[in-house]
Amino acid sequence: MKASSVLLILTTLLTSGPIFLKAQSISRPYIISGFVNDSTNKRPLDFVTISLKDKENVVIKTTLSKADGSFSFDKISPANYSVVLISIGYNSKTISLELKNSDLNLGQISLGSQSYKLSEVKVVADRAIIKQETDRINYDIKADPESKGSTVLEIMRKVPLLSVDGDDNLMMNGNKSYKILINGKPSGMMERNSKDILRSMPASSIKNVEVIFSPSSKYDVEGVAGIINIVTDKKVDNGYNGSINLSERFPLGGPATGGSFTIKHDKLGASFLGGASQYLSPAAENFNVRSTTGLNPTNLIQNSIKKSDVKTAYVGFDISYELDSLNLISGQFNVSRNKLLGDAIQSSLLSNSSGSIQGYTLTNDIHENGSSADAGLNYQLGFRSNKSRLLTLSYRFLEYDNKLLNNLNITDRISYNTPNYIQENDGSSREQTVQIDYVHPFRRINVEGGVKGIFRTNNSAFNYHSYDEIKASYENIPAFSNLYENKQNIFSAYNTYQFNIKTWGFKAGARIENTIVNADFFSTSSSVRQNYLNVIPAVAISKKFKDLSMMSLTFTTRMQRPGITQLNPFVDRSNPEYYNSGNPDLNPAFTNMVYLGYNRSKKTTLSFAAAYMVMNGLVMPVSTYDPVSKVTTARFANINKAKVLRSNVYISQPLSSRMNVTFNTDVRYIWSRTFINGEFVDNSGPMAYLNINTGYRFEKGWRVSTNLTANTRSVGIQENKNGFIGSSFSLNKELIKDKLTLTSLITNPFNKYRNNIDERFGPGFNQKNDARNFYRGFAFSVNYRFGKLKSQIAKNKRTIVNDDSVER
Repeated sequence: MKASSVLLILTTLLTSGPIFLKAQSISRPYIISGFVNDSTNKRPLDFVTISLKDKENVVIKTTLSKADGSFSFDKISPANYSVVLISIGYNSKTISLELKNSDLNLGQISLGSQSYKLSEVKVVADRAIIKQETDRINYDIKADPESKGSTVLEIMRKVPLLSVDGDDNLMMNGNKSYKILINGKPSGMMERNSKDILRSMPASSIKNVEVIFSPSSKYDVEGVAGIINIVTDKKVDNGYNGSINLSERFPLGGPATGGSFTIKHDKLGASFLGGASQYLSPAAENFNVRSTTGLNPTNLIQNSIKKSDVKTAYVGFDISYELDSLNLISGQFNVSRNKLLGDAIQSSLLSNSSGSIQGYTLTNDIHENGSSADAGLNYQLGFRSNKSRLLTLSYRFLEYDNKLLNNLNITDRISYNTPNYIQENDGSSREQTVQIDYVHPFRRINVEGGVKGIFRTNNSAFNYHSYDEIKASYENIPAFSNLYENKQNIFSAYNTYQFNIKTWGFKAGARIENTIVNADFFSTSSSVRQNYLNVIPAVAISKKFKDLSMMSLTFTTRMQRPGITQLNPFVDRSNPEYYNSGNPDLNPAFTNMVYLGYNRSKKTTLSFAAAYMVMNGLVMPVSTYDPVSKVTTARFANINKAKVLRSNVYISQPLSSRMNVTFNTDVRYIWSRTFINGEFVDNSGPMAYLNINTGYRFEKGWRVSTNLTANTRSVGIQENKNGFIGSSFSLNKELIKDKLTLTSLITNPFNKYRNNIDERFGPGFNQKNDARNFYRGFAFSVNYRFGKLKSQIAKNKRTIVNDDSVER
């Protein structure tokens, strides 16, 4: 049985009996056809956009006229419709019709040439959900009917080149090293808390998502996989528009609210994005086993139960004012806060061939608080000789703080003498950026250039307090405590050239960056000094075809500059048998990538991509085992080399006027080699990701959707994780002229729990962690849209984009 047939049966079974019977009583489908020509010379017109709308003015099908001017819509049921024809340079035309029990040929339809400016043309047909440019793919969330009842993270599962793993980690090209922007600008709330923000942000507040797989030289070179740009800008014309969303998810998750608001009056425009959520993770079991080899082999068994409560809130605000047609001032402000409270209880038993060596029960009371804020100001100057010629001056300030406290108490001791202890880590980052950009279009070539300076200071104060039974108080242990400061000054300049020759597009450029690092450990009077200069090229070629398809070939080099979490030497001892630590001696990593992509948006939307990546010195946690202390430590390091060959296929296919199915697949093969404790550790293997989504639209605003996600085993430099299959089913009802949407959702109804298995290995040890997490869930949401807006708020064409430091 074909996949489309299975999906149709599955979605139909979700509906009630009366609706099912009504769907079965639809009359035999027929064909609506016709020809389009020029009203003056009667010449056939090709590539005319033709939309078929129902009596509620909803677009149900869209097509393009062929070279002979012909077009047709098949599988149409008898009813009242309207046909809308739109073509650049011609007046649009709307034809009302009634389809009875026979095919309908509209004959010759003539379009008259426009006698007014092109800017007055209004395209009213639905936009394609996928659009490809030379260096990016654009996913139109507004064209996705599920956006009204989903979070941004849930929608990301369907976006080409993106995937979401079993722990809600967003991946780009199968990699966690990328940069997230909002409206083309960095945001503090995405710098350190992107997962919680994305899974609480309603998709209804987003316009589209840009996946920039091959960033040009105007972007900082950080981010191995590329850049994800979330666009929230709305269209306004002396009015306002907005949306608000309320939702509840359980048992995993909690209440959430979020929304957006845009207003414009004359030359002043402003947009707002905000929300708050609670994410509850109920108590779940975790089982961990480690086996070591050597002169004194051991076995470690740990059982634990963990739960957590995360509260998140965020606000983003953009404002712009047009002084006149050539001068524009804009600014932005973002702030976010999060708070985590967690509890864990863990039993641990270490043994060898002779019996038990040591054991204990540990309880951990976890407190974590974080906040971020950033503000920016931009001035854009245009020129009367050519309004596409622009000079932009930008300034941005960013700061974020994170405070972590673990209070650990030990009972049921067996040959274990470590006292109770408290560990703290207060981390912060302050950053200032200044930037100048200049764009100069010539007759056939567009030239961009700019200079930039980033001045960043990262601080960490970490302390270890051990309980002294004699003094009956906690005392600081200097050997496990330190005060750390890392200063980074980054100076860069770029130059890019872009031009088109008929259907060919070319973009090439280079970026030079000089990084100066001064790191000081005040408690130990030690320091780290680094100074490195890099020249990074980027080249992209694209070709457009007559069927509106496009192919692109790109080459780019990306750099992964280590961030504060990776550099911070703070040792997390919340599990006495497993330590986690940063490394202040890290160097930047480099990735060379060749990308080939193809996109076609017609009745069937198809996007295909293939890429080959070679990574040198990749910054990753490397696990080693110490047979003396019998502790495994995961410490960030520059691994030797990794290579990835991957492909991505996205297909969106209408099965009928009411049903559509989309496939988003990603297949990768990875090779990695790491030098650990004097020997090479190799790991390789295939990985695959699949997301299938389908929905059926009934009458009177009802819609049912199904979603299936599958991940095979994932391969890392020292680890292998098990695969998983996830599913969800949703029911939507639209009210008040489609402005109010009610959504109910069930996720993974067939499995209450999911076992997340992580197997790690290295010289002298093998370990397996099996975390049992809640998987089945329920959700309800209410989304309301309001206002009426037409034109777009003016904004700077160039602004600060700091993607030089990426941590995931």
